[in-house]
Amino acid sequence: MPLSDTGIIVGIDPGTKRIGYGVIVPDKKRFRFIDAGLLIPLIPKILDKKTLFSKIHASLQNIAIAHSPILIAIERIYFGHNISSALSVSEIRGALSFMAQQFDILIIDVHPTNVKQVICGYGHADKTAVRKMVFQLITGIPKSLTSRDAIDALAIAMTGYYSFRGNAIIDKARKSGTTDTG
Repeated sequence: MPLSDTGIIVGIDPGTKRIGYGVIVPDKKRFRFIDAGLLIPLIPKILDKKTLFSKIHASLQNIAIAHSPILIAIERIYFGHNISSALSVSEIRGALSFMAQQFDILIIDVHPTNVKQVICGYGHADKTAVRKMVFQLITGIPKSLTSRDAIDALAIAMTGYYSFRGNAIIDKARKSGTTDTG
């Protein structure tokens, strides 16, 4: 399914404690806010995986039905030293990817460094700078939106859009035989 300039994009910030989501649509030179929040506000440590994945599935299904996104961008894990957290987030990412495919939604993975590069122009920008830029690049974000995970998910959605558009441009150039970029 091709991504049009009016296609709805969902960004997901997976975590071991909370899973943020953000929904945007490209609007001329900026993005327009549609929705953001937490798929699961707080993931209790005692919650079994079957119940967790059921809750994630129900939340993602609600988003898919309400917004009909054409692209879901999911942040890749980036853990330096906590293997247990990395494995848990990997399982959540896998479940999210599988569920998105069930709804026939295109999935793209984005790396945290790419999010910082796309949003701030610097791959090592801090999270505060990224969040500040999100409010500048997306119109209509309610001032009441304070969830860091949801704001990060909006940045992930924008990065997913630009990553996909870049890949589409490269693919188009390859098909037309104009792959020389320099």
